[in-house]
Amino acid sequence: MRCTIGYETPFISLREGCSRIAEALEAQGWPTKPNASFVALRQAQITLVEYDEAASRSDRMKNTANKNPAFAPAVLQAGRVLDEATRRLESAQEQQELSKEPPQPGSYEEATRQLDLACRDGAIAVSGDLVVKSAEGPVRQSGCEIPAAEIREVSVAKRMLVTDRGTVINVKFRIEDIDRIWPRPADNAVASAVEAPAISPTAPPPRGSPPEIANAMKQYVASESAAGGPANIDRAVSAIVPAVLQADRLLDEAKPRVERAHKQQELSKEPPQPGSYEEATRQLELACDDGAIAVSGDLVVKSAEGPVLQSECEIPAAEIREVSVAKRIFFTDGGTVINVNLRIEDIDKICPRPADNAVASAVEAPAISPSAPPPRAPQREIANALKRYLSSESAAGRPANIDRAVSSIKEQLPRATRSQIREIYRTEVPQPRGRPRKNRR
Repeated sequence: MRCTIGYETPFISLREGCSRIAEALEAQGWPTKPNASFVALRQAQITLVEYDEAASRSDRMKNTANKNPAFAPAVLQAGRVLDEATRRLESAQEQQELSKEPPQPGSYEEATRQLDLACRDGAIAVSGDLVVKSAEGPVRQSGCEIPAAEIREVSVAKRMLVTDRGTVINVKFRIEDIDRIWPRPADNAVASAVEAPAISPTAPPPRGSPPEIANAMKQYVASESAAGGPANIDRAVSAIVPAVLQADRLLDEAKPRVERAHKQQELSKEPPQPGSYEEATRQLELACDDGAIAVSGDLVVKSAEGPVLQSECEIPAAEIREVSVAKRIFFTDGGTVINVNLRIEDIDKICPRPADNAVASAVEAPAISPSAPPPRAPQREIANALKRYLSSESAAGRPANIDRAVSSIKEQLPRATRSQIREIYRTEVPQPRGRPRKNRR
């Protein structure tokens, strides 16, 4: 059953747009997987890049060792890496020569190629956050329209665009532009699934990725700096190799779990259907990101002196990065937003309330005597309001105060009495015991 109300964004992200194009290509008969010839060609290209990097590194080490003989062990290590890269390159080239058929990319690879061409030719409107380098550091310009003439590279894997002015992140396209060039199939009975390309049995085992090695190197250098000793390349190799191997072991342990999850997904016949709360969370995040709902709240900004609280700020949609309903906070470019407020009229405009509440509660409130005391707020609501107050004080870097707590909770729950609030405050917040001892002279 399809929902007839709610919010649907007109935008789509870079990776989701590529998957949407791949699905349209598969509906026209394009194969999902690349053939063996294309896999061999891509492996040869990857190993050629690795060989060039190893050769360049070996030349640099030789030049450095000529100036400083202490780097002679590094030359041997670089030579071994170059020999291994040469072996892998020769193996990949042999595999490429054995393939007789012309290279045929899979639907996802072809979608990536066509999307890159469409962005460069201006067939698709592109928007996102432009990150420009400056003397003071990277500067982000949110919600920029990117001219096609400035686009130099479209990286679906890194989810960014490279332009003349800088790097574009949080890339968005209009869904109507994607569907105009790559029409969706009329009956989408089977959702597109991007499968990993086939790997040749003779291909060499994967090595530790450069980011893993770089992170392990940073940890080694930090440990040497903390110990007060100089860095040493032999100790660095001894420290990095076990760390990378541990990461590879964790990856090997994760692969069976991923395969089991994929099998369970394949066994499920019906399409995924989220519950009402999950769908409401998704639509709310989309509406806030697109500016369909006005957002305000208290912005907590980090500074050298500590967190700074800016109360009752209007949050521009272009600065919103994540909406966390579970944590009751928004993440933005400027900081974290707590005590988030939305306009009821904006919510009801997008998701209208039912006209007739037919499922109203049949339990009527008992008659209240005129001489009876006014009803008090439930203790659970007061406890929840107190938790929100304590989290805001913690985010602002201030100690909790019972008077501020009473004022804050009274604004949210006018029926709450001061005695109720103080009682729950003393229960939730640890109080110092005894009187402070006076200094005797």
